[in-house]
Amino acid sequence: MSQAICVRSLDGFVFTWPDIPVTVQVTRIRESSRGTTAELEILQVNTAGKSVTLTHQTFSLLTSRVRLAKELDGRFPAPWPAMLEQVCVLTLRDLRKGEPIESLQPGDLDQSAWFVLNPILYEKNSTVLYGPGDSLKSMLALYWGLLLASGVSGVHVACAPTPWRVLFLDWEMSVKDVRGRVKLLQAGDPRLTGVPDYRRCFQPLADEAETLKKLITEGEYDVLILDSLAMAAGGQELERADSAIRFNSALRGLNCTSLVIGHTPKPQDDQKQRSLYGSVFFSNLGRVTWEVRREGNTVGLYQRKNNLGPKHDPLGFSIDTNDERCIVSVADLFDEPELAAGMPMQEQIANALRIEPGQTVKELSIRIMAKEASIRAMLNRCKTRFHVINNKWECIG
Repeated sequence: MSQAICVRSLDGFVFTWPDIPVTVQVTRIRESSRGTTAELEILQVNTAGKSVTLTHQTFSLLTSRVRLAKELDGRFPAPWPAMLEQVCVLTLRDLRKGEPIESLQPGDLDQSAWFVLNPILYEKNSTVLYGPGDSLKSMLALYWGLLLASGVSGVHVACAPTPWRVLFLDWEMSVKDVRGRVKLLQAGDPRLTGVPDYRRCFQPLADEAETLKKLITEGEYDVLILDSLAMAAGGQELERADSAIRFNSALRGLNCTSLVIGHTPKPQDDQKQRSLYGSVFFSNLGRVTWEVRREGNTVGLYQRKNNLGPKHDPLGFSIDTNDERCIVSVADLFDEPELAAGMPMQEQIANALRIEPGQTVKELSIRIMAKEASIRAMLNRCKTRFHVINNKWECIG
């Protein structure tokens, strides 16, 4: 018997032998405290050149192969003990070898992370968009997906003119519901001629990672939109760190730019900054996070984290929807007091002084509902922008 030829596949390994008409596919490999398991699909190529499945089962790579070898020998005589030994040993060896060591010396083509959708999505990185229910975050995410698929820039965002391949992974709605939203957005902006592909999902992302790798490679997808995080992460015990780690590990393995839609635990109107529902690791492991708040048709986006560049200023969107169309346009967050409260204090002070120049610190404190000490510190820190005469402040920039 010759040595097995091992080739890495999209979701595992494929073994063949030059002198034996058998192929062994090892997929869905799982490592845990109980050992390493995988799905084995063993095929025999008959004289007509057609593949016949001898077995397809879950198998532990660290247990005895005697029983399986006897079972297979009854279906097609071959040196199964030696063949299965090669499959298990080579799979474990390659699996535990991991990725190769690489130098961090930059080359001519190396650069910092760049945008797929500026300023929302960075290439090959994840962005989490989170907010309470009915904050229009799913509609906004779909709008961005249409922009990318059409290769056009939109309100507050810019992308390359070459269309991107976008896949919408949906744990919440149906394809009919999403098509209805696409129709409204296209009626509101006729430039949106390209559309994402769609896949309805039921299982947690980590459980479907191997299938999704194959679909993503075959479809040549660049960008994933996941709606929503709670369902994609399993829906149970989201407060546990391992739920977040398992989800993010699976997402990283898909090697795509991704936009993940999340939720807040419950309305927290007394807090200026709301948290992402679940373990803190969901936020920690995401490269970029944006909080979404809504007042009427106005939606405010506030970047809470950016590991890939400087934090971006808040963004305001007006999303006006009726039975015929959905129009997305620019909104001024200062028009909505609840959304203005999420703006940086410096911008709140500047806006208040533009409306009514010559205010004292106490008057500014009342107007923007912030502590006098915090306002005074900000005014003194930004003396190139704010000027004081007789304890009354004005904005000069």
